[in-house]
Amino acid sequence: MILRIIAVGRLRESYWQDAAADYIRRLRPYARLDMVEVAISSKEAAS
Repeated sequence: MILRIIAVGRLRESYWQDAAADYIRRLRPYARLDMVEVAISSKEAAS
């Protein structure tokens, strides 16, 4: 099983990066993980 973690926008703050890394580290023994950062489109960012 592959779990895909999708982050909308970039994880700029170090505490979000640390939290994501910890989450991945804890789940890795149970499943393969894939982390994806998706850019926010300009239309969605403006509203």
